[in-house]
Amino acid sequence: MKFLTPGEKIKKIRKMLSMKQLDLQGEKIKRNFVSMLETGERGLTKDTAKYLAEKFNYKASELGITLNIDDSYLLMSPKDEALRYCLDTLNSDITIEIINNVIEISHGYDLGCIEAEALLKKGNLYYNEKKYSQAAFNYIDALSKYGEIADNKFESYLFNKLGLCKLNELLYAEALEFFNKAYFLSKINNDLYTQKHSVYNISLCHRKLHKFDESIEYANKYLALCNKSEDFLNYVYANVVKANCYRDLKKIEDAEKIYISLLDEFSSLNEPSLAYVYDNLGLLYADIEEYDKAAESLDFSQKIRTETDFSNLDKSLIDKASILIKQKRYSEALILLNLGIDLATKFNDIEYELKGYYMLIEINSEIGGTTELETTYIKILKIAEEKNDYKSISVICNKLCLMYLNNNMADKAIEFLKSHSMYK
Repeated sequence: MKFLTPGEKIKKIRKMLSMKQLDLQGEKIKRNFVSMLETGERGLTKDTAKYLAEKFNYKASELGITLNIDDSYLLMSPKDEALRYCLDTLNSDITIEIINNVIEISHGYDLGCIEAEALLKKGNLYYNEKKYSQAAFNYIDALSKYGEIADNKFESYLFNKLGLCKLNELLYAEALEFFNKAYFLSKINNDLYTQKHSVYNISLCHRKLHKFDESIEYANKYLALCNKSEDFLNYVYANVVKANCYRDLKKIEDAEKIYISLLDEFSSLNEPSLAYVYDNLGLLYADIEEYDKAAESLDFSQKIRTETDFSNLDKSLIDKASILIKQKRYSEALILLNLGIDLATKFNDIEYELKGYYMLIEINSEIGGTTELETTYIKILKIAEEKNDYKSISVICNKLCLMYLNNNMADKAIEFLKSHSMYK
């Protein structure tokens, strides 16, 4: 997109209104001067710009056209006009295509601040679409561009977003590095928003990495920072992470106390986060083999998510299936797993998609479903390959080959190893 000089704008508007240079003459401006303005031989002053704007608006009104230009528009340089266009565009409804156009313009007119903001917003668009790899690439580019223009106001925010990308790809150790960086920078820059979010995310990562004491420590740090009335959702999440750690540490009473206390704090029975509490409470009861209580809690979770949080319904279904597996009710579990995995795939919930697949492996290993086992292993392998998770790839390859050998399918094992030799 090309933005015009003041002279080029004068010429374009004049021709659009079918005016001659002579039509712009006045007491203080002659036709030859108009010509020099249009070619850039003379600079445009504020008084002359105001005069020309009045001329153009009057002619436009005679033609029944609403023009409404002013002197500031005529005086605007191509770079200033590009800046205004980009700012207006970034503050409207945007798509990847529109942002790419803004990035191209900002690069062409050396608008580093605009290019950095566009890259950040492009990353957010990809993140909201759950395209985490593409989001991460743009966040890294945004960090680089902000660094070039010596602007660090989004530094901690971007590191936190990079951590979230890795977290959603189940790369917890990498995510933790980004969250620690975000937390460190947020304290230096007095960025309380990112400080709160990063400390919660650190707690979550520690739990995923089975560092339960550290997770509890950071959950408590978050709870000390947050205002429950303003951050009730994250207050719930932090308490659930803390309770889950107690559950992992076999401190059942401590975990149950937190879950039950949270249930009493909800003002509505249709809050999506209430389903999150019921879900985890159900898993706690399953751990101690109180299956009726577990089923009741998961039923509440499923009902709430069906009505208000459908994109997370896969979690309730797959967690409910895990309880049925413990009771060896495999047929019922398979129905829930297939429904849950379909939803997890649809909403790009990699964590629960994988969780569901591993449960299918557990069931089919028990009931002797060789074909189903093979299909499930291959689906898990595909996800691992997309994530470049070479450790998981190696483990799955070994398990699949062992399954082939245990079922007298040596030819298939050899064929598979040849096709996946790069992971050996």
